[in-house]
Amino acid sequence: MALLHGNSMLIYNVFYRSNEQFHIRFDGGERKEESYYLYYIFYEDGTWLCKTASQADLNLNDFLNSVDLSEVIRDPDHSEPMDNNQELLYQSGKYKIRGNTVHITWRNKHLEEEGSKSWHFRIQSAEIISTDFGEVQLQLVPN
Repeated sequence: MALLHGNSMLIYNVFYRSNEQFHIRFDGGERKEESYYLYYIFYEDGTWLCKTASQADLNLNDFLNSVDLSEVIRDPDHSEPMDNNQELLYQSGKYKIRGNTVHITWRNKHLEEEGSKSWHFRIQSAEIISTDFGEVQLQLVPN
């Protein structure tokens, strides 16, 4: 299902995957660059769910089956579970669409910045949404 907002469209209940992203880690003084992808799904009720994964071909059904979606929908701002390496298994929060912009909020007890963050994506088309400077471009993942 899609939401038509002006000339902008966001498709619900399907995944968008980011372009390849990188983060830097230092291990024993050695600089390591690791790649990752972000997977977002937007629900009609204003809830979003995100998974950070090292692979560009994440099994999305397996991921969804590992998440308690009823808890995510009931309380999108709950503190998400962490794995054995203290990495978040997923992120969730709320969003609102204003014009061609998807405004996202995330609250989590692990955040240092007063426990919340917000950011936004611009809707380019039903298939592509991105940050203003194109650092993160989310593309619709075909079924």
